[in-house]
Amino acid sequence: MASLFKQIALLAVLAAVAAGAAMHLGAPGDGEAGAQARRGRPPAMVEAAPVRQARVERAVAAVGTGRPVRSVELRVRDDGRVEQVLFSDGETVEEGRPLVRLDDATERAELNEAEAAVEEARAAYERAEALRAQGRVTGSVYEVARAELARMEARRSAAAARLERRTLDAPFTGVMGFSDIEPGAFATPATPVATLDDLSALDADFSVPERFFADVRVGRKVRATTRALPDVVLQGEVVAVDRRVNENTRAFRVRARFENPEQRLPGGLFMRVELVLEARDGLLVPEEALVPQGGALILYVLDEDDRARRRVVTVGSRRAGEAEILDGVALDERVIVRGVQKVRDGAPVRLADPQTDAGSELEAGRAPPSPA
Repeated sequence: MASLFKQIALLAVLAAVAAGAAMHLGAPGDGEAGAQARRGRPPAMVEAAPVRQARVERAVAAVGTGRPVRSVELRVRDDGRVEQVLFSDGETVEEGRPLVRLDDATERAELNEAEAAVEEARAAYERAEALRAQGRVTGSVYEVARAELARMEARRSAAAARLERRTLDAPFTGVMGFSDIEPGAFATPATPVATLDDLSALDADFSVPERFFADVRVGRKVRATTRALPDVVLQGEVVAVDRRVNENTRAFRVRARFENPEQRLPGGLFMRVELVLEARDGLLVPEEALVPQGGALILYVLDEDDRARRRVVTVGSRRAGEAEILDGVALDERVIVRGVQKVRDGAPVRLADPQTDAGSELEAGRAPPSPA
């Protein structure tokens, strides 16, 4: 009988303990923090980063070849023996500078003869004009003298043009290429003398998929990099857009021009090009803050009490470890970057100091990469 009373007393004590525990669990304001405390776990350790504003671009990448803005292959205009080569390989020459002279003795003699004939015809014309004023010659004699002067002047102009053709001048300012022509060689219009490149700017043609046609127009900004100067980003703009789409590639050609100060870059360079289609100010967060969940992307924002608040966000463009958030966060809010897998909506967290705290706990809570 005594044993029965002991059992009843023990059951009553256990019931009282259970009731007290139930009251404790149901205390208002407890939530996730109380649950963590009852489990003996401290708040999750996380790292956070602020939402920042930066310039966001929508761009299309392509490849092209940088060509001099002007380039010609120089040739002499007449047959003849080369008398002088007046440039050096790789030299910068000014527009109009003589580069090659052919033997021009015959042409100079013809010009001298034509100039003498002009002087003789002018003297005859002046005499006829004076006599006509005195009424001592007929009008027909005067007209013959005037026509003869005009004929001799035309003959002189032709001789001067033939002499001019014996000299090859630079058509524009540029850099001379390598040449194999030497004094004494016989040259014809089929003989290449050298190339002349205007390297003050470089043009690059590249192809863009047809779906971007409505976004591409003259004046759009373009960037380019080359292996020759890997640390230099060339700034340029679109100068021409082809109005025809290639039926095989479904792409159209675009031409961009890049300034080339000090002519640092040669023609023929392979260029990686970025055509900027749109630029705007956007909100950026580290890409590792994003967590795929139920077909959506979420992240956790810290409130004033250092509690994690779940947000469903809309992601725009991405770049180099950052994602643009179109909707769901505000400038300067703090988002959890590391340790995000350990937090829950409304739960308190501890902010880690990356310089002092060990990283093992945070590494265990790193979010998996979000889908592109």
